[in-house]
Amino acid sequence: DIIKLAHGEYISLVKIESKVASCPLIDMNCVLPISSMEYLIALIIPNRPRVKEYLKNHSVDVDKKSMDELLDDPSIQSKLSDKIMEHISADLSKFEKPRKIYILADIWTPEKNLITPTVKLKRREIARYYQYLTK
Repeated sequence: DIIKLAHGEYISLVKIESKVASCPLIDMNCVLPISSMEYLIALIIPNRPRVKEYLKNHSVDVDKKSMDELLDDPSIQSKLSDKIMEHISADLSKFEKPRKIYILADIWTPEKNLITPTVKLKRREIARYYQYLTK
Protein backbone atom coordinates (compact mmCIF):
# COMPACT_ATOMS: atom_id res chain seq x y z
CA ASP A 1 0.00 0.00 0.00
CA ILE A 2 2.59 2.51 -1.11
CA ILE A 3 1.27 5.41 -3.13
CA LYS A 4 2.83 8.34 -4.94
CA LEU A 5 1.36 11.76 -4.19
CA ALA A 6 1.02 14.46 -6.84
CA HIS A 7 4.24 16.15 -5.65
CA GLY A 8 6.26 12.95 -6.16
CA GLU A 9 6.52 11.68 -2.57
CA TYR A 10 6.11 7.95 -2.01
CA ILE A 11 4.10 7.20 1.11
CA SER A 12 3.23 4.00 2.97
CA LEU A 13 -0.42 4.15 4.01
CA VAL A 14 0.04 1.18 6.36
CA LYS A 15 2.86 2.99 8.23
CA ILE A 16 0.63 6.03 8.73
CA GLU A 17 -2.35 3.90 9.77
CA SER A 18 -0.18 2.08 12.32
CA LYS A 19 0.86 5.37 13.89
CA VAL A 20 -2.73 6.67 13.88
CA ALA A 21 -3.95 3.38 15.40
CA SER A 22 -1.56 3.80 18.32
CA CYS A 23 -3.70 6.70 19.59
CA PRO A 24 -5.86 5.27 22.41
CA LEU A 25 -8.94 7.19 21.19
CA ILE A 26 -9.05 5.14 17.97
CA ASP A 27 -10.54 1.73 17.23
CA MET A 28 -9.98 1.66 13.47
CA ASN A 29 -8.68 4.00 10.80
CA CYS A 30 -8.08 4.17 7.09
CA VAL A 31 -5.78 6.68 5.42
CA LEU A 32 -6.67 7.59 1.84
CA PRO A 33 -5.43 10.09 -0.73
CA ILE A 34 -7.93 12.59 -2.09
CA SER A 35 -8.78 12.09 -5.76
CA SER A 36 -6.17 14.61 -6.98
CA MET A 37 -3.48 12.81 -4.91
CA GLU A 38 -2.47 16.17 -3.41
CA TYR A 39 -2.76 15.10 0.23
CA LEU A 40 -4.10 12.44 2.59
CA ILE A 41 -7.20 12.18 4.73
CA ALA A 42 -7.77 9.89 7.71
CA LEU A 43 -11.10 8.20 8.35
CA ILE A 44 -11.37 7.41 12.05
CA ILE A 45 -13.66 5.01 13.88
CA PRO A 46 -13.31 6.14 17.50
CA ASN A 47 -13.10 3.98 20.59
CA ARG A 48 -16.36 5.22 22.07
CA PRO A 49 -15.71 4.49 25.78
CA ARG A 50 -12.27 6.13 25.63
CA VAL A 51 -13.58 9.12 23.68
CA LYS A 52 -16.38 9.57 26.21
CA GLU A 53 -13.86 9.48 29.06
CA TYR A 54 -11.52 11.88 27.23
CA LEU A 55 -14.35 14.35 26.61
CA LYS A 56 -15.54 14.07 30.21
CA ASN A 57 -12.00 14.87 31.38
CA HIS A 58 -12.01 17.93 29.10
CA SER A 59 -15.17 19.48 30.56
CA VAL A 60 -17.63 18.22 27.95
CA ASP A 61 -21.04 17.19 29.28
CA VAL A 62 -21.33 13.74 27.70
CA ASP A 63 -24.49 12.71 29.54
CA LYS A 64 -26.95 14.96 27.71
CA LYS A 65 -26.18 13.72 24.18
CA SER A 66 -25.75 10.35 22.53
CA MET A 67 -22.29 9.42 21.29
CA ASP A 68 -23.47 9.89 17.68
CA GLU A 69 -24.64 13.43 18.54
CA LEU A 70 -21.32 14.17 20.24
CA LEU A 71 -19.37 12.89 17.23
CA ASP A 72 -21.45 15.09 14.89
CA ASP A 73 -20.61 18.22 16.90
CA PRO A 74 -17.96 20.30 15.02
CA SER A 75 -16.29 21.45 18.26
CA ILE A 76 -15.94 17.81 19.41
CA GLN A 77 -14.63 16.83 15.96
CA SER A 78 -12.05 19.60 16.23
CA LYS A 79 -11.02 18.64 19.77
CA LEU A 80 -10.57 14.96 18.81
CA SER A 81 -8.78 15.80 15.54
CA ASP A 82 -6.34 18.05 17.40
CA LYS A 83 -5.61 15.28 19.91
CA ILE A 84 -4.99 12.75 17.12
CA MET A 85 -2.72 15.17 15.22
CA GLU A 86 -0.80 15.88 18.43
CA HIS A 87 -0.32 12.13 18.85
CA ILE A 88 0.99 11.49 15.32
CA SER A 89 2.84 14.72 14.48
CA ALA A 90 6.25 13.89 15.90
CA ASP A 91 6.65 10.62 14.00
CA LEU A 92 5.38 11.50 10.53
CA SER A 93 6.81 13.74 7.84
CA LYS A 94 4.86 16.70 6.50
CA PHE A 95 3.59 14.68 3.53
CA GLU A 96 2.60 11.68 5.67
CA LYS A 97 0.36 13.70 7.98
CA PRO A 98 -3.30 13.58 6.98
CA ARG A 99 -4.47 17.08 6.17
CA LYS A 100 -8.05 16.27 7.19
CA ILE A 101 -9.30 13.90 9.84
CA TYR A 102 -12.87 12.67 9.75
CA ILE A 103 -14.20 11.19 12.99
CA LEU A 104 -17.00 8.87 11.88
CA ALA A 105 -19.96 7.66 13.90
CA ASP A 106 -20.07 4.54 11.71
CA ILE A 107 -18.99 1.07 12.74
CA TRP A 108 -17.08 -0.94 10.13
CA THR A 109 -18.19 -4.55 9.92
CA PRO A 110 -17.73 -7.46 7.49
CA GLU A 111 -21.47 -7.20 6.77
CA LYS A 112 -20.94 -3.69 5.39
CA ASN A 113 -18.07 -5.14 3.32
CA LEU A 114 -15.62 -2.56 4.70
CA ILE A 115 -13.46 -5.04 6.62
CA THR A 116 -12.79 -8.76 6.33
CA PRO A 117 -13.95 -11.31 8.94
CA THR A 118 -10.37 -11.13 10.31
CA VAL A 119 -10.75 -7.34 10.70
CA LYS A 120 -8.48 -6.30 7.84
CA LEU A 121 -9.39 -3.13 5.98
CA LYS A 122 -10.90 -3.34 2.52
CA ARG A 123 -9.33 -0.10 1.33
CA ARG A 124 -11.04 -0.01 -2.09
CA GLU A 125 -14.47 -0.57 -0.57
CA ILE A 126 -13.84 2.04 2.13
CA ALA A 127 -12.67 4.53 -0.53
CA ARG A 128 -15.79 3.81 -2.59
CA TYR A 129 -18.11 4.06 0.45
CA TYR A 130 -16.63 7.42 1.51
CA GLN A 131 -15.85 8.78 -1.96
CA TYR A 132 -17.72 12.01 -1.14
CA LEU A 133 -14.92 12.80 1.36
CA THR A 134 -12.09 12.20 -1.12
CA LYS A 135 -13.22 14.51 -3.93
